[in-house]
Amino acid sequence: MCLLRFLTRKDHRSSDNEIDVQVFRTEARTEVVVSGRVTVNSSMHLRSVMLRLLQKGSDGLVIIDLTRVSYIDTSGIATLLESLRTAVRRSVRLRVIGAKRGQVRLLAETVELADIFSAVGSEVVFS
Repeated sequence: MCLLRFLTRKDHRSSDNEIDVQVFRTEARTEVVVSGRVTVNSSMHLRSVMLRLLQKGSDGLVIIDLTRVSYIDTSGIATLLESLRTAVRRSVRLRVIGAKRGQVRLLAETVELADIFSAVGSEVVFS
């Protein structure tokens, strides 16, 4: 894919190997692709990557792609909310995509993640 030529990629694997986090940057946005299980054991790794990314400063949009996440628990949701809070302080829009099936979507809908994100000008896309 031609777009990959313009991307900078960093891979971050958690020490417990539950999740893998890849960061792709372009001039217009940063995309964080998360794979695996986001649990109480692995969410600290995602938190670390997100906070470091947001504190360094980022372009106007950061996309968190959960398409490859097979499971997320409430600590993962808390990590997304903390990332949102940091993004708002840094005037960065945050978009969560890929929470379209199974347990990930169910939990995101249960905690009304889309409503929380939209209240501050960010979004969760379920499709």
